[in-house]
Amino acid sequence: MSKVTVLLLLFLIVSCSNFENAPPYLVGGPVACCTEKPGAYRFAGIEFDFYNKSAVPVESFSVSCRVYRTEDGKNPLVISNTVTARFNAPVQPGEQKHLCISLDSRIIAIPQSSFLVDFFTVPEIVYSDGSIWTDSLCCFYTRSYR
Repeated sequence: MSKVTVLLLLFLIVSCSNFENAPPYLVGGPVACCTEKPGAYRFAGIEFDFYNKSAVPVESFSVSCRVYRTEDGKNPLVISNTVTARFNAPVQPGEQKHLCISLDSRIIAIPQSSFLVDFFTVPEIVYSDGSIWTDSLCCFYTRSYR
């Protein structure tokens, strides 16, 4: 292994293991659903809970994940299996919100079974006081295989 590779790996390990900068949120789920949820999606969506652990209200935040077919692990979406979304709804300190991302405009066919959601991250949170929390390396992530 080259010195550059070792240094890059060391940088990633140190960056992602800085527990003093633990994320100021909790995420529940995420779960891909393939049944209609009126007002959110008709054929498929990703549902999750977002909990604000900070003392400052969240103004907006972004999420990103990858979606795979349960049967074979292949991409079920048009073009890329990476899904991103931005939520512009306030989340007060200590508040938990149940949120949805519609996949209707991104699916190729009406799904017969649920999807796998992998590498679900919150890369940015914007707070009401103007401060911004970022996880540019996406060190903090979760997944769901339901």
